[in-house]
Amino acid sequence: MDKLIKTTALSLLLATTGLATGEAAEANVAHQMGNVTHLMRAVAVPSDGRVESATHKIKLHVAGQQLSQLKIAIPRGISQFGEIKVMNQSGKEVDTTVAVIENEAQIAFARPVSPGTMLSIEISQVRTGRGNGNTWVYRVSGQVVGLNSQTIPFGTALIHTDAD
Repeated sequence: MDKLIKTTALSLLLATTGLATGEAAEANVAHQMGNVTHLMRAVAVPSDGRVESATHKIKLHVAGQQLSQLKIAIPRGISQFGEIKVMNQSGKEVDTTVAVIENEAQIAFARPVSPGTMLSIEISQVRTGRGNGNTWVYRVSGQVVGLNSQTIPFGTALIHTDAD
């Protein structure tokens, strides 16, 4: 009985302090990942798969070394999309040059992105040609300053859209 009370009290404490959700959880993940650039979150806005002009957002935490370029593989099944914008954690647009070659978006930064920066990559007006839910798989990689143009995989962003 004493163990049940302690477990319940701990659960309530975590739930009421908000440590298990939102920005606190992101900060905890960023801290645990240390000096490695990594993906934080990926979402579709709106998440309804029937919407023909959704925005797919990928959040990336730059860590360790300065980031000079990103590469994002556009999933099969995405028939077209609008522009790709990159914003920092303050919501300010980052100066980039974007080129789409075959099914890969190559994003070159005008100035290298410093460690500690949170980037939000927004792919607007995504059209899938499907009216149902799906999971879109974006492979994200990039180049950091000082590694002789070697491409490093940062992870796979999974964006789920709902059927209804």
